[in-house]
Amino acid sequence: MNKELFKMLCANYGKEPNVDLHKLWNEELKDYDELYIEQAVKDILINDKFFPTLSRIIEEIKSLPLITITEEEKTKRMEERGIKPSWLGGKVVNEQIDTNTNNLFEEFNNFIEEFRNEEVF
Repeated sequence: MNKELFKMLCANYGKEPNVDLHKLWNEELKDYDELYIEQAVKDILINDKFFPTLSRIIEEIKSLPLITITEEEKTKRMEERGIKPSWLGGKVVNEQIDTNTNNLFEEFNNFIEEFRNEEVF
């Protein structure tokens, strides 16, 4: 994830929404599995006491309209990442998906840890 872009979003928090900034954020997230992002957002909101400002920023980002993609585009992106989309709408049975998700969570946790260690707020 792009830390500089995330800092720009944080700096813009509570101000007039910056459509271009949010488009860049959506573009940055396009290669991430939606379920992974949703779970990461839930984890942040559950731990609001540790991430009070971050959780408010996430709420603001969630309130903005997301770029929608077709099922075909979604399937194509998953296949490009080596994920078999056959589990969509059902139970995840592909071990590769679980491995990819765990790797993404680890990457996200590292991102948050690095972000918290920087003097941003």
